[in-house]
Amino acid sequence: MLTGNEARGNDATGIALSQESGKVIVYKSDIPAWQFARHKDYYAFIEQHLKPDTWGALLHTRAATQGNPRDNNNNHPLFAGGAAIIHNGVLQNDTQLFQSQKFERKAETDSDILRAFVDKYGVTDKCIKEMNRIVGSAAGAAFDPRYPQKLLLFRSGSPMVLGSTEDFFMFASEKGTLYRAMRPYVKRWNMWFQRDRMDLAFSPMADNTAWIVGAKGQESHKEFKTLCGKYVDPYRRTFEGYVERQKKWDGGHKPTGPVNRTMDEAWCPECLKPWVIPQGGDATKFHCPKDHGGCGTTLIAAKPAKKDFIDQAVN
Repeated sequence: MLTGNEARGNDATGIALSQESGKVIVYKSDIPAWQFARHKDYYAFIEQHLKPDTWGALLHTRAATQGNPRDNNNNHPLFAGGAAIIHNGVLQNDTQLFQSQKFERKAETDSDILRAFVDKYGVTDKCIKEMNRIVGSAAGAAFDPRYPQKLLLFRSGSPMVLGSTEDFFMFASEKGTLYRAMRPYVKRWNMWFQRDRMDLAFSPMADNTAWIVGAKGQESHKEFKTLCGKYVDPYRRTFEGYVERQKKWDGGHKPTGPVNRTMDEAWCPECLKPWVIPQGGDATKFHCPKDHGGCGTTLIAAKPAKKDFIDQAVN
């Protein structure tokens, strides 16, 4: 799910797990999903906290706008010891609401106002009603430890697709991500294949609605309308704009993630793809990684004539 959503944002990645008891545990970092899911700290987090009584998970890949991702408080899931929130969209009146509602801001990002509402009112119909004060596009979800086995799901403008099997309820910004994640792998003829499951079911979440979902399914369905006008999905320079964004975010901020964020570009002379290597690193010690669409050729420091996209280099 994380790597499937990376095309929508790669400035930071995060996960929140909700246990049957209501306990919420969050792990996040200012690195792309493919690095996040391969990092030893992620494996340690999963080993420690993903248990038989884990009830649900919220996953997020962030395209940073308001709030520098080098400050991990700004990354999703937004969490200040209470509710954990993920959000896709842009909100316009977060500053005014923090002042009028007398909420304490815990992050620079506009999405933090959603966290503040849920921390105040919980996963309740009252919370949904109060969240209608927000202006902007929003699709997201929340866990609150005070409300075990409850999920708050909301959408106004920003896309959200729902998926289900007999055993699982899932959601994402794009159907393709759900489809790939929900299809199981089987080993046949000493090879691995991904089955075309016939029990998958999909539905777009109705716009301008918010739900409370419990262990047996939907428990509440209320109006949630924050977007005035028509939603237009933004053009995303997720990969080709990566290096420029990281330089902007780095301006005077010490990296908080587990991976060094100071980087240079190196290039493949064969397929002309640009990659990112540690700043001052020897380009010839890196190769164009096949497991990320490369060709395996040794990189060079000089820039070829053509630039296709930006991705991460692999030693």
